[in-house]
Amino acid sequence: KQLVQWLQELKDPKEFLDSVRGELFEPDVYALTPNGEVKEFPLGSTPLDFAYVIHTEIGNTCVGAKINGKIVPLKYRLQNGDVVEIITSPKQKPRRDWLSLVQTSRAKSRIRHWLRREEKEKAMNVGREISERELRKHDTSLKKIIKTGHMRQILKATRCNSLEDLLGKIGSGSLSIQNVIKILQPGELGIEEEKAEEQELLSVAPAHAKREKPSSEGIIIEGVDDMLVKISQCCLPVPGDPIMGFITTGRGISIHKANCHNLLATDPQRRIEVNWSADAKTVHRAQIYLVTQNKKGMLAAVSNAISMDDANIVELEAKTTSDNLSTSNIMLEVEDLQHLSRLLQHIRQIDGVIEARRR
Repeated sequence: KQLVQWLQELKDPKEFLDSVRGELFEPDVYALTPNGEVKEFPLGSTPLDFAYVIHTEIGNTCVGAKINGKIVPLKYRLQNGDVVEIITSPKQKPRRDWLSLVQTSRAKSRIRHWLRREEKEKAMNVGREISERELRKHDTSLKKIIKTGHMRQILKATRCNSLEDLLGKIGSGSLSIQNVIKILQPGELGIEEEKAEEQELLSVAPAHAKREKPSSEGIIIEGVDDMLVKISQCCLPVPGDPIMGFITTGRGISIHKANCHNLLATDPQRRIEVNWSADAKTVHRAQIYLVTQNKKGMLAAVSNAISMDDANIVELEAKTTSDNLSTSNIMLEVEDLQHLSRLLQHIRQIDGVIEARRR
């Protein structure tokens, strides 16, 4: 019965076989419960191993133990004849470093199971946040998509088994929300891609001929009124970047970084001086590139750092390289260059982040 339960919990056959082998040990340590019940453990086992033998929830909330009446840390190695009383706290949760403390296969499998479930929940929450934010820009929501029956179409096209599976893939970066939106066009969203992009990027500058007023993008254009303004997608400038405008044919003024290669390749006669408004309070998109160690919890740590700095994740794409590293392209919404620089500094401080830079 115990082996059947493990087989259901452990999806990796190798992990299952390791668990079975781990249970076939010759007991080296005998420890007792406060009631005198004897428990067998391999040499090097800790109070965590003892806790998980009693009950999974006891193991998950274990903060320490009393051995023969004295409080000991989790790294204590059990000895023959030890009387063990486990100390728990409802605030305690399993940590990845516990895997290096435990010796029994039961404890390892329970810790891995909890960590996988937690990571899946975090990815789902990130995926839900990204999805709702992007779908609102198209006047729809997950609730509306489910109600209209279009969710089945999305799940089939993305080869997802459920909404939770879909959100988890979006949150982990293995599926782009933009691909989901493309599946819905034009049936559910009822708009063309070009029109959606124009609605998102273009804004009309207020028509006051003799006053400088910022556009909704926070741009001041001296002496120009009633002109379409869009932030260029090739360089994505944010307030604080030196900028220059380019007068397009029929699509208003495109705002570039002053050193943008595409801008420098254009006709100088069609460039126009523009400035950021100090009064405009808007969010702007910026893209960052990360190289990290390919380990569990890495994406969740980065997402948490972004959230703590009050920035929004618009889109996330992650890939694994052949040398066991992970590369991520993340589209963010930030206030200005100072906000972006502070965010990148905090991401670089995360253990496992090798490179973090703006694209």
